[in-house]
Amino acid sequence: MAKSKNAWKSFEKWLAQEVENEFGLTRHFKFSELDKLVNNLPPINDNERKILEESRQILILFVDSWGEEDLKMNFISPVLNLVDFQHRGRQYRTFFDYPIKAILKGEPITGKVDCIVAKGTQIAEKPIFFLQEYKPEKRHSSD
Repeated sequence: MAKSKNAWKSFEKWLAQEVENEFGLTRHFKFSELDKLVNNLPPINDNERKILEESRQILILFVDSWGEEDLKMNFISPVLNLVDFQHRGRQYRTFFDYPIKAILKGEPITGKVDCIVAKGTQIAEKPIFFLQEYKPEKRHSSD
């Protein structure tokens, strides 16, 4: 892919293969650091376990028919709310449909992320997690 000469390229303009090639990404199905984190989480209480199980069951039933907003409101939000950011000194919070810009390997990129967890109350600072998903708007004529 040719360099953009400092023009900001929006997320939706990137193909997955371009992202993989440009930034040297490879798909991994096992990630030891994430495994360590997940295996060392504090125990969850019965109420949290109930909410997680209910959210999981709803996801199984509806994920194939949900749009992005449905997924955010019916699954991602309830799960993230279990973290209770607002009672952690307002140090972190979730931001939805948040615009971001970055220069990665000299390539300026921009777009809106579906969800980001970052420091700040009105402006996302130092993100620690973000969720972004793009899919083709139309894959087949029957879609």
